[in-house]
Amino acid sequence: MRATIVFEESIGKKSISKLISKIEIYLATEVDGIDLYFSSIGGEADFAYVLIDFINLNKDKIDLKLYGNIFSAGSWIAKNCKCKKEFLPEIKLMIHTANINDGTFKDINKKHNSSTWAVSESNQKTNLEFINNIKEYLLPEEINLYNNDEDVYIIDQERIKKILT
Repeated sequence: MRATIVFEESIGKKSISKLISKIEIYLATEVDGIDLYFSSIGGEADFAYVLIDFINLNKDKIDLKLYGNIFSAGSWIAKNCKCKKEFLPEIKLMIHTANINDGTFKDINKKHNSSTWAVSESNQKTNLEFINNIKEYLLPEEINLYNNDEDVYIIDQERIKKILT
């Protein structure tokens, strides 16, 4: 029997700690695996990487079922998890560069002035690696938006699958 967990929250210390605790409880039982239904508007980059590392350590036991909004830090999780992924209908993807000032991804409800961002060398590298890994699936205008610190929304389901696999 497989366990089912649904995650529909912002990515932060409390939500990711709670999610990992739930997964650990199931992993300690006799379940055949975990179906993690995942939708998020994003959140804090550090905790996105905590979840990515945890899922990748347990990739043979966790299937990621993507649905709804896969925004910001959520897109990094969806892209970088090495477990089996399933794409449910009508996913909406949003990507953008990380907000370097505090390690979080941009708040999708605020307009940002990129000239106020202090971009560290390591975060420039992370943002560059991300766009280089997916740019073959982006339209020129989407690459331009990304490079100009704007949000890029994608609803084409086939391109989303290519971007996130």
